[in-house]
Amino acid sequence: VPAASALYGAGLLRIWTDKIYARVMSYNETPESKEAVLAMGRAIASNSVNPQPPAFLAMLPKTLGTTWHLQNNRISYFRSHLVLNSIYYLSSHNILQLDHSAEALIAPYENAEAQEQHSRVMCLFIHYKSPDTAQKALKNFCDVYLSAYGTPCEPVEDTIQIIKIEDGWLGYYLYRDYLSLLFEAPSYATAQNVMHNIEKQLQKEAVHE
Repeated sequence: VPAASALYGAGLLRIWTDKIYARVMSYNETPESKEAVLAMGRAIASNSVNPQPPAFLAMLPKTLGTTWHLQNNRISYFRSHLVLNSIYYLSSHNILQLDHSAEALIAPYENAEAQEQHSRVMCLFIHYKSPDTAQKALKNFCDVYLSAYGTPCEPVEDTIQIIKIEDGWLGYYLYRDYLSLLFEAPSYATAQNVMHNIEKQLQKEAVHE
């Protein structure tokens, strides 16, 4: 395992090393500022040993159905709603009630052969500390986020729900202490197919706990 995992672009360095996740940014990128940002990254990573990736990452299916493929270079693992909102903005509030007791993943799946207008869907997976916590989080998401679309929403366990909102079709599925959310599906059929694959994955993951 390398001492650090890092990604640099447009003046921003994101680095994970040992127990540290850091973002170092220069607002005006120059050759000198780039070298300074990278030097700070090297200093942060010095004398560190990077741990193995979180086991929760293993639950991400490589494909959803036969057409939607995981974009490995865009996977994000986090515990804070502030991090979620910097990746995929939902609300200025913690509507999914994330904290350090929860693990979350968000990743895009793409369909290079899609004939529909959109060829990407976003999948969010959250593992809460208990089924009760997961259900309360989903209820809050329904009350705060989905109520704005005037669509009835109930946090029913083990039942796939699919709703049309302004940027596509949204799906959600609650299973024990796992919650999955699908965003930007281009059609009801796509959302249904993807959510059925997610349902199988969550049930599989729960069995192996």
